[in-house]
Amino acid sequence: MTLNEVIEAVNDAKRTLRLVDHQVSAMATICAGRLREACVPGETLAKLKHELRDYNIHTGLWRED
Repeated sequence: MTLNEVIEAVNDAKRTLRLVDHQVSAMATICAGRLREACVPGETLAKLKHELRDYNIHTGLWRED
């Protein structure tokens, strides 16, 4: 693999992650208010709760580590 191929692969991965992040945002909008009705497994809810503990609803900012 050449250096140019590596650079292109990294850039492609970054583009893919941006697209994924956009889709996650769209899915979160749909999921809000539907988690209970959808019977989301407790393990998934625990992961979401763990991640959200770093979000400050009053400032709208994520805590930096």
